[in-house]
Amino acid sequence: MAMLAYERFKNALSRGVLKPLYLFSGEERYFKERLFGEIKEYLGNNRDFNYEELDGQEILTEDIVAKAETVSFFGQKFLIVKNCRFFSGKSEDELLINYFQNPSLQAIIIFSTEHPVDKKKKVYQELLKVGEELEFAPLKEEEVQEIITNWALTEGFTIEKEAVLVLAQSFGRSLIELKGEFNKLILYKLLEKKITLQDVLEVCGQDKEISVFYLVEELLSGKINRRKLKEQLLNQEEAIKFTGLIAKNLRQIYSVKYLQQKGKPFTEIAKTLGIPEWLVKKSLRTMSPLTLDQLKTRLLGLVELDEKIKTGEKDFPGLFEKYFLVWKK
Repeated sequence: MAMLAYERFKNALSRGVLKPLYLFSGEERYFKERLFGEIKEYLGNNRDFNYEELDGQEILTEDIVAKAETVSFFGQKFLIVKNCRFFSGKSEDELLINYFQNPSLQAIIIFSTEHPVDKKKKVYQELLKVGEELEFAPLKEEEVQEIITNWALTEGFTIEKEAVLVLAQSFGRSLIELKGEFNKLILYKLLEKKITLQDVLEVCGQDKEISVFYLVEELLSGKINRRKLKEQLLNQEEAIKFTGLIAKNLRQIYSVKYLQQKGKPFTEIAKTLGIPEWLVKKSLRTMSPLTLDQLKTRLLGLVELDEKIKTGEKDFPGLFEKYFLVWKK
C-alpha cells in the first residue's frame, strides 16, 4: 500500500497534475520522505522559495493559511506539515475547515501524520472534497525482503537469503531504520561486496529474540563465544533476562517440533505461533537431533540455571558455557 501511494503521487507530480490538499497518513515514513525529496527535485532552483517544512505540533493554523495564501512569484509552492495534529483528537479546527472549502490555487499543502486518523472529523471530510488521502501503511515482510534485495542489487552487492530474512524481521516496521542498518552493512563490506548472515549478526542491532536464537544455535554447535556471552550478561538483571529469552526460544522450538510431528505444514505452524515461516524451518533444522523429551529436560536445566543466578553466582558466562556444553553430551 505504501509503495502504491508513493507511485500514485510521484506520477501526479511528474505530470504536474496535483490537488491542492493531501493527507499522507500511516506509519511508514520512508516513502513519505522519498516523496518530499522528489518534490525538491521537481522544484529545482526554486526549492528555496517554494518548499517549506512545518512542525504540525507547533505551528498555528493561521500561520499555515497565511503561508498558503501569500503570493508566490516563483510558481506553485509546497507546504509540508509534518507530524500534524489536525486529524485526530476531538476538537475541530474551523479556520482550517474554512480554508479547505476555498483553498489557494498556488499552494499545495501536504499534511503528514503517523498517528491514527479520525475519518469522522469534519476537517478530514472537507479535505477529501478537494484533496486526497494517501496511506503509507507498513509493508508486508515479503515486500520488505524484495526492497532489501533491490537495494543490494543497486549497490552492486550480493546478499544471502537468510541475511535478508533477519534484516526484514528485525527492522521491517521502519524502512528508515532498515535503510540506516543496510547502509552500515554496505560500508562494512565495501571491498567484498557480499553481505552474509554473519555480517548482519555482527554489525546490526537486530531483534533481541532473533539475536538470542542465533547465539543459541552457535552455542549448540560447540562454538562457545565468551565475548558474545559477556555482551548479554553484563549483570544479574541482564543474565535473568537472557535466561528468560532462551527459555522462550526453547518453548517456541518445542512447539514447532510438536506441531510438525502432528503433521501441520510450515505455513500453519507459523500462523499458529505468530512467527515467520523461515524461522519455523530454521528451528527444525537447528533442533532436528533432539526429541521433545530432551527439549523438556533442557528447559528444566534452565530453571536450575536461573536459580543459581538469583542466589549469587557471579560467573554468568561460565554458567551458560556449562549449560550448553551439557547439550553436546
